[in-house]
Amino acid sequence: MVPLLDAGQAHNFPIGTFPIPEFFILSLLQHREMYGGEIAHVLAARMDSGPRPGTGVIYPQLKNMRRDGLLASYRTQSGGRVYFRLTERGEARLAAATRLWADISAAVQSIAITAPEDNRYVSRGDA
Repeated sequence: MVPLLDAGQAHNFPIGTFPIPEFFILSLLQHREMYGGEIAHVLAARMDSGPRPGTGVIYPQLKNMRRDGLLASYRTQSGGRVYFRLTERGEARLAAATRLWADISAAVQSIAITAPEDNRYVSRGDA
């Protein structure tokens, strides 16, 4: 289980454990309530390339997120679908994950895309 955040924390995700499926689900649910199959469909439609989390990833993730207090859910009378929405904890978690994603993106820009200005650390074979 990933620890939940206190209101003032920037983030508390251990290095290398950014919760991508959780981040995607929280991002979608910030706009409106959705059911699990709809979340999987919208993610697949929006992701042009790369691995797409299917229902085998989405449903267990939704269950865990509800257990952790990030989501609330209700079942409809007519279709029997279970709809999910963010809780206050989920909103705080999304804010923290968004800040972390910005930090990760900045690090990628700095390390992988920007040419190094200081060649002191380049190995002799690369110089």
